[in-house]
Amino acid sequence: MKKQRKTKGRGRRHTKRSRSDAGSARKSTKPVFVLILVSCLLAAGIWGGKTLLQQDDSVQQDEPPEIVDRPVEESTAEPGDEQQEDIASLKEEAVQLAERLIGEFPESEVPFVIMGNIHRYYGNHPEAVKYWERALEKNPRRTDVYDGLGWIAIKNGQSEEGIGFWRKALAIDPAMAGVHNEIAQALLTLGKYSEVVEEAQEELKIRPRSYLAHYLCGQGYLKQKEYEKAKECYETALENQPDSRNAHYGLVTACSRMCLKDDAARYMDRFKELKEKDNAERTEEFREYGDLAEAKKKLAEICGDAEKLYRNKADSQMSRRLLERAVVLDPENAQHLRGLAYVYQMAQQLPEALQLYEKATLAEPDNSMNYMNIGNISVQLRQYANAERALRKVTEVAPNMSIG
Repeated sequence: MKKQRKTKGRGRRHTKRSRSDAGSARKSTKPVFVLILVSCLLAAGIWGGKTLLQQDDSVQQDEPPEIVDRPVEESTAEPGDEQQEDIASLKEEAVQLAERLIGEFPESEVPFVIMGNIHRYYGNHPEAVKYWERALEKNPRRTDVYDGLGWIAIKNGQSEEGIGFWRKALAIDPAMAGVHNEIAQALLTLGKYSEVVEEAQEELKIRPRSYLAHYLCGQGYLKQKEYEKAKECYETALENQPDSRNAHYGLVTACSRMCLKDDAARYMDRFKELKEKDNAERTEEFREYGDLAEAKKKLAEICGDAEKLYRNKADSQMSRRLLERAVVLDPENAQHLRGLAYVYQMAQQLPEALQLYEKATLAEPDNSMNYMNIGNISVQLRQYANAERALRKVTEVAPNMSIG
């Protein structure tokens, strides 16, 4: 981690005075001026010693924040010994499935995207790039591929190249969420602070409540010494993510620069409280390579992507097998549950379909279609009380929806 760079206090500012007023004016104003100056310097943390602004080892104000809008799909964490074999088996299953897709759907870019995603997840970036490039040869409008290539470029320290890939994604889909934030973070590392603000503001046009966009605006303004604007951005960021350590620390910095000592102290206290809970937050923000549960979710995601290919091919048997595997691997994923429930419903396996739709409501309590399907299936099974409860729920979560 970088150590904080301490800045020295600036020299005194001299003004020309006439000899006639030098005596009394110097005696009456200089002590007051010095006291005010020292107070502000102490609040701003630039008068030596340890102050509110001394950097914490875990937060680097000069660096971009961790991505929170779109989690990183990999990390350098090593798996525990007891999980290595299981994770290796899941990886092998994923690769074999992707290889099968490449053989059965040679004209589609999807299998190559899937294979690239697998290699990215397991940290093999050269292979990921190779398969993604083949996918772009088949379909040059895959914004998700450009996004992945941008990530890898940034990870390799190629900020300009990464920005270039993200610009290509935006050229195809100007409303693609999260990409402006990624560009803004890259620009922050390049020291292009006015452009950081511009990119973050573009993200806010797409997602007005993006915590990260407001935070990045604050970072850009802070670097340009526009402390009042930075403070406003950090405060708005906290409205959208009240427990953000980074936004609290940004406010410590901005308030200190503005000589708002009490506010800076208050935000620092809150920052320290949040720091103690940081491990739980980071678990949500970053997927661990060594986490067996996450490896299962990744394979389930791949099964779900593969299922769509077989569904379009009208291969209902393979489609069903893949969805069943996805539900076993990730039993709380609403998308997989709904997909398999629909397959069972079409096959008239109504009790099984009903059970899956009910599980899906736990993950998606506001999805009216789950309750609608529960109601319809319950009627077919003559479970009228259950059907009534489900249809009442439809009117609760979607009052404007017509249920016939």
